[in-house]
Amino acid sequence: MNSQPDSTTNAVQTTTSNPRCLHRTAVGRRCRFHASHPAALYCPRHASLHPNSPDATDLAPELLGTLTEIETPEDTQRLLSKLFVLLVQDRVSLKKASVLTYILQQLLRTLTAIERQNQYLDENQPTTIILDVPRPYRGPVVATESQPQQEPS
Repeated sequence: MNSQPDSTTNAVQTTTSNPRCLHRTAVGRRCRFHASHPAALYCPRHASLHPNSPDATDLAPELLGTLTEIETPEDTQRLLSKLFVLLVQDRVSLKKASVLTYILQQLLRTLTAIERQNQYLDENQPTTIILDVPRPYRGPVVATESQPQQEPS
């Protein structure tokens, strides 16, 4: 038995290392799809099946950075731009990106609603509640003369 690896098989493996998915079926066939990006080991379909692979890494630190809360529209814009870059690099699935975009849209809508509420409360106007509003008169209409009558001559 030869304990040293065969140099010809290593050469073949390095020259044929194309960015194809490394997932193997139960029969032993290799997936025919390409990996999600050049450094990935699996295609987007099989990346979730291999959670310990470097392809299925947590993108939260890259997406959020030092951001802990989304408090301004600028924070939302930064997150959307980072999400766009990750989507173009094919590091985030389209479904996950659309869900995150929808959540950011809802957060942006609530931010504007909170801002409007704070502006209303900052006006320091006392709230007046009118409980007894006079109702309009709905009785019979009395004809009034708008022009004085002239005497016949």
